[in-house]
Amino acid sequence: MKKPLMTILAFAALFAASLIFADTPKITVLIASPANGGKVSELVTVEGTVSDPQADVLVVVHPTAGQGGYWVQQPATVNNDGKWEASQVHFGQGAQGAGETFEVRAFVGPKGKLHTGQVLQEWPAADARSNVVKVTRI
Repeated sequence: MKKPLMTILAFAALFAASLIFADTPKITVLIASPANGGKVSELVTVEGTVSDPQADVLVVVHPTAGQGGYWVQQPATVNNDGKWEASQVHFGQGAQGAGETFEVRAFVGPKGKLHTGQVLQEWPAADARSNVVKVTRI
């Protein structure tokens, strides 16, 4: 007799938890520019959208050749409509990086404290991450 009651209570608890988490909207962040497969110069403005205009957006650039690391860029500016832009995003430096392929991605709520110029070993863990955009530096 106790087993069915415990089973019912367990299902009720799971159902209640699913309702709570279902109401929590998931943040989405996207890169609109540059376009995937596009060509970029050394310094570029990266633009996109985020579903929460109060979110902090951070852009990370990864040169795909060799041991390039994942370079944290300056924080993006987010407008009230959710459009964001990160100016002065670096794709290499000077002649270094010309002709190479880079990946760029935007993040919201990265885990751990990140700062401009920091080099990571991989994409950071975060509450939300954008699509990966691959570009070639001219």
